[in-house]
Amino acid sequence: ILSAEKTNAAGDNGDNFGTSVAIHGDTIIVGSPNAGVSTDGRVVVFARTGQDTWCQVCPIGDPDCAFNQPDGQGTVDDDFGHAVAFDGTTLVVGAPKADFSGFADAGAAYVFSRSFGEELNDPCDDVFEFQRTLQPSTKEASSNFGLTVDIVGTTTVVGHPKFNTTVADGGAIYVFEGSDQTAD
Repeated sequence: ILSAEKTNAAGDNGDNFGTSVAIHGDTIIVGSPNAGVSTDGRVVVFARTGQDTWCQVCPIGDPDCAFNQPDGQGTVDDDFGHAVAFDGTTLVVGAPKADFSGFADAGAAYVFSRSFGEELNDPCDDVFEFQRTLQPSTKEASSNFGLTVDIVGTTTVVGHPKFNTTVADGGAIYVFEGSDQTAD
């Protein structure tokens, strides 16, 4: 039974809103990896406010209720929002085409923490604050770290499918543990 249909009110043609989704309790996270002027990607958060009603949660610093990479790190075609994972308080967002240290499309994952708004019964006041950037210990061009992400408790797993192991594009996963999310 369909109970709601949500769209990105601030969206444009080709945003690919809904490429990735995650839900926990009464919160839905939606990735839109081609959104933005430079198609660097966005993530939109919805919170349930009633039986079939939802609001769009606005994170810090973005008047359009959608956010992208912190600190202006986003560049053209980063695919921020290609993958999302949410455990109720921590949000992990994959950007598999992010460029770092001279490596094009090396990829990254970004961790955000949910801060509950002043009105405890109004999830529309909640915000998501940037905590850290996750990257592989070895960066390679076009290796797409962050193509997949997941989180359970204090464990985050990030897929790195085109990482060159003993074979080309052999792939790897990175497991980050604890509050500092150091790679194992």
